[in-house]
Amino acid sequence: AELARLCAPYARVCILGESMGATAALRFARHATGSVVALVPQIDVRDFGASYAGRADFSDARKVRLRDAIQHACTATAAQVVLHVGQDPPDLRQLSYLDEGIDGLRVVKHDLAGHALGAGLKAKGLLRKVVLGDLLGHTYCLPAATTLTEPDPCASPVECIAK
Repeated sequence: AELARLCAPYARVCILGESMGATAALRFARHATGSVVALVPQIDVRDFGASYAGRADFSDARKVRLRDAIQHACTATAAQVVLHVGQDPPDLRQLSYLDEGIDGLRVVKHDLAGHALGAGLKAKGLLRKVVLGDLLGHTYCLPAATTLTEPDPCASPVECIAK
């Protein structure tokens, strides 16, 4: 109820997260009106056993409820949902937990190893372009990273990105 109240005044709400943050982004996708961008979401955390095995407060039943809530939220949202994954087998397995028939669902597979997809995209100079392209969903001008503190970033050299 609190998140719905916080989002209510805004015409466009976008949610972004990576790993468990992406899990939360998907879990609360129903509150988004623009885009939900999830980098390597952990939809069924049972696939990441070692990370959660010792948590008494996170029973198997709660993990299943979380997975089911994510599925429902992605089906119920009006927002575009974009999932980004690399080549990590547990991350790729997460794709099987969402129905491919979900309206507005797009999956992007990157040729990067490991779970730290955001760091991998950043190392290749792609993170800003990928995330802002998904969030804004249209052609936009992106100021160079070194000019972000200038009063008028569009007066500086820009990188234009068309989706």
